[in-house]
Amino acid sequence: MGSATLGLKTQLERRGYEVIEEHGDTAYATLREHSERTYNSKQLSNDMNMIVSSNINFTDQTSSLSFLTSPLNFLKIKRPLYEYENVLVCPRSGCVFNLEGEPIIETLHDFLFWNPSTLNVNAKNDDLEKEINKRKSIIVNPLQEKVVHDLSENNILNLGNKITGIHLLSGFGWYPFGHFFDYLQKLFIIKNRKYSSPLVLHSRSYAIKNFTDHFNACGISNDMLFECRHDFPTILVKKLVYVAPFIPTTLTPETSKWIAEEYVNYFIHKADCRNEFNIYENQDCFLFLDRHHVRPGSRSIINYSEVMSWIKSKGFKILDGTETLAETVFYFSRAKFILGAHGAQFANTIFAPQDCKIVEFCPKNRINKCFFIQPKNCKNYYWLESESDEQNNIFVDIDLLESYLTS
Repeated sequence: MGSATLGLKTQLERRGYEVIEEHGDTAYATLREHSERTYNSKQLSNDMNMIVSSNINFTDQTSSLSFLTSPLNFLKIKRPLYEYENVLVCPRSGCVFNLEGEPIIETLHDFLFWNPSTLNVNAKNDDLEKEINKRKSIIVNPLQEKVVHDLSENNILNLGNKITGIHLLSGFGWYPFGHFFDYLQKLFIIKNRKYSSPLVLHSRSYAIKNFTDHFNACGISNDMLFECRHDFPTILVKKLVYVAPFIPTTLTPETSKWIAEEYVNYFIHKADCRNEFNIYENQDCFLFLDRHHVRPGSRSIINYSEVMSWIKSKGFKILDGTETLAETVFYFSRAKFILGAHGAQFANTIFAPQDCKIVEFCPKNRINKCFFIQPKNCKNYYWLESESDEQNNIFVDIDLLESYLTS
């Protein structure tokens, strides 16, 4: 038995699956309580068709309508949420297909947008349409061929009749940290909906530290998580819930408030780790977000030594992204002052209190206001365009830092 099969078998059994047939590097599995043993496309093709729920109502407060009406919605997705029956999921891309192997258009968005590079949705209509069709031909068609081949070979991972799959798969095939909330906030859309045996289908998690803690804070237990590995066969899902995308690196006011409250409540008020922060309980936190180690020589601070001397003299807590999620939430939720060069750690400013002051320096050669415009409780956010070199390293004026700290 190959190592790929052993890895798959271990993961499936750990989540309550029973491997029932093996050959080559593929293991077929089903839930123990499910009676069917293997998937047979001929038995299902006639009477089990893909459907979309039509009785789902949303308001501006509970949907990703900002995406639906934006130029980013290049596939003209019409609703914030879809529910399908009897569909096939590509574990690598997150694209969804019907039982005939035809792609379900709205589920292609994430994969088409990010691959092979970010799609320019502001291109002229004709050019945009040509590029979309080109990407469908080059990157989606091979996926479709793989699905059709898996169907013909009965090489299908069947999740069984009782499972409701929650689609949280990324078009990257993994989760870049700065984009993780793009997917996590989809849970807000369905937080009040009841599903039978929900199972969150997610991409590879290796890039996100304390991955399961994020879901636990949002009410998703570990046994409700299922990582769709790239070596998995096509996955058959009896019922699949698909939430339309959100604008990348952008939370809505509702999702920002929800995530911040859920995380702070879970990690600060409920988690067992609360005791380890007792010494800081009544202290204000002054935070410096250090990214000097992330890409040495790029997107850092030119006068780094000078800035660090000033930071240490003022008693700042230095965060470099290696902190646990509990530590991150704690420090940001108690911050009085946050400072740093533009980077993914600024995504955590959604946890900062209203009276916190945030100063973000952004290189002039690489303008990005995504964290500045992100809805948050904090009302004192200063985004500063800074002179920068060719590697987007910025120069920070110490006198300017002093003025913001003391004002």
